[in-house]
Amino acid sequence: GINMVKRRPDLFCAYVGTGQVSDLPRGIGMDYTRLLEQAQAANDTETLRALTTIGAPPFANMQQVAVFFQSIGKYQSASDNIAMQAMQRSLTSPPPDYSLRDVFYQSQGFTRIPTWRLYNEMLNTKLAALGPDIGVPVFIFQGSEDPVTPAALAEEYFQKLNAPRKEMVLLKGGGHFAVWSMADRFREELVLRVRPLAKRL
Repeated sequence: GINMVKRRPDLFCAYVGTGQVSDLPRGIGMDYTRLLEQAQAANDTETLRALTTIGAPPFANMQQVAVFFQSIGKYQSASDNIAMQAMQRSLTSPPPDYSLRDVFYQSQGFTRIPTWRLYNEMLNTKLAALGPDIGVPVFIFQGSEDPVTPAALAEEYFQKLNAPRKEMVLLKGGGHFAVWSMADRFREELVLRVRPLAKRL
């Protein structure tokens, strides 16, 4: 999204970020340390063994990435638990207008993407390297308990941006998937802060 809005600001009224990526190598390193601490505090020998086996990031293969994100899932916020349950329900109880073909392609998408190449690109993202200038208003609605893209790093990136207008809203108790688990609050922020900018559409 940041890449698109920087290249073609004329196509956008605003940029809205959530679960905002900023410096993923730093974020993943912070997550790994936090997970070790949480597993130690919980005397969770299984997770400790898994994390020490894959070692600290950067990860060398998809299997290590999978172990890391499984560990995140084990210690994710209550907000993200709600979001993941909703995602699972969408797979087992698709919308009424879905055909069997739609259900098949949806499940295929979850099993094939992201690829290892895409994960490498994602996990090495450092948005500050693209420069601070964005030609449209910027809004970031960030879960305060986001374990994947920590709010502290999103705030750090946000503070460095130059935009015609910028606002960051911390969604208290929200995790990485706050857009789903806190959908009503998210919608309120969109209507209040972003919708007025799109009146010409």
